[in-house]
Amino acid sequence: MAHDVYDNPLITRYASRDMAAIFGDQQRYGTWRQLWIALAESQRELGLPVTQEQIDEMRAHADQIDFDAVAAYEREKRHDVVAHIHEFGDRCPLARPIIHLGATSCFVTDNTDLLLMRRGLDLLNQRLAGVIDRLAAFAAEQRSLPCLGFTHLQPAQPTTVGKRATLWQDHALGVLLTPWFMNLVLVPLDQERFATSAPGVGEKVQIALPAGQVEFIVGHEPGFGHSLSCSLFSPVFEFADQDAAEECAKAALVEVLTDPRDETAQDADADFRAVREARLPEPEVEQTKRTPSDVSRRDFLRGGTVEAEPRARA
Repeated sequence: MAHDVYDNPLITRYASRDMAAIFGDQQRYGTWRQLWIALAESQRELGLPVTQEQIDEMRAHADQIDFDAVAAYEREKRHDVVAHIHEFGDRCPLARPIIHLGATSCFVTDNTDLLLMRRGLDLLNQRLAGVIDRLAAFAAEQRSLPCLGFTHLQPAQPTTVGKRATLWQDHALGVLLTPWFMNLVLVPLDQERFATSAPGVGEKVQIALPAGQVEFIVGHEPGFGHSLSCSLFSPVFEFADQDAAEECAKAALVEVLTDPRDETAQDADADFRAVREARLPEPEVEQTKRTPSDVSRRDFLRGGTVEAEPRARA
C-alpha cells in the first residue's frame, strides 16, 4: 500500500497528486516526527535532560517510517500516536526515552493538521498566482476587442474584453467537480467588498466572460463566504470515469475563457466603432427548431450553435 498520498475515494477521484501528497501518510506522520524533534530541541534549550546526540538520532530517522510495524503496534496498543512513538523509538533507541516527552496526543495531531492546511493553502496560492498571470496576459492581448458593458444586468456603454478581464482578477474562476454535480464557480477574492453590494442568496446574475454572458446563482456558506455558481452537469453519472469528467471540466474552462470571435479575422477597431454607433448586424434566425439532444455538451457553453454528432440508435 502506498503511503505518499492521502487515500480516500473523494481524494483519489478529485484531488491533484500534489494536494493528495500533502495530506498523505508520509507527510502527516513525518510532520509528527518533526514536531517531536522541535519539542526535544526546545526542552534541551530549557535545561531538560535531552542530549544533542538524541536529537541528531531523531533527525537521521525522521523520514523513515515502517508503516507495517506501526500497524502492528496499533493493533496491540489501540492508539495511533502510541504506535508511532514505539516505531520511532525502535529506530532511535538512544532517543526513545525523550520522544513525546511531556506532550499530549493533540500536540502532534492538531499542530500537524494546521501545518498541512497551511501547506495546502500555499499550493493553492501558487496556482492562483498562475491563473492571475494568465489573466493579465489575456487582458493585454484582448485590450482592443470591443464588447458591450453591463450594469445592473442592463446594457451599458461599450468596453473591451481586455478591460473586463482586468476585473476578473478580483475573482477566482474554476470548475467544481463532485460525485453529484459539475459547476462553474466564481469566488470573489475580496469577500468584504463583494458583501457590501452582493445580490441576495439564490438570486441570478449575468457575468460577462469571453465566451459571452453566463448566468450564475449567488450562494453563501458560513466560514467560506460568497460564491457564484453555474450548473454544467447534474448528476455526473454519464461520464465513463474520473478522467473523462476532469477532461470535460478542463474543456469547460477553456470554452468560457475563449472568445468565439477569435476564430475570425475581424478588425477590432472597426468592430469597436460599430458597437459605439449601434451598427451591429441583425442576429441570424434559425429556421429549424432544435432539441437539447441536438446540442453537444461542449457547444452548450457557446449557446448550442453547433450540432452534436448523431447518436447511434439501438
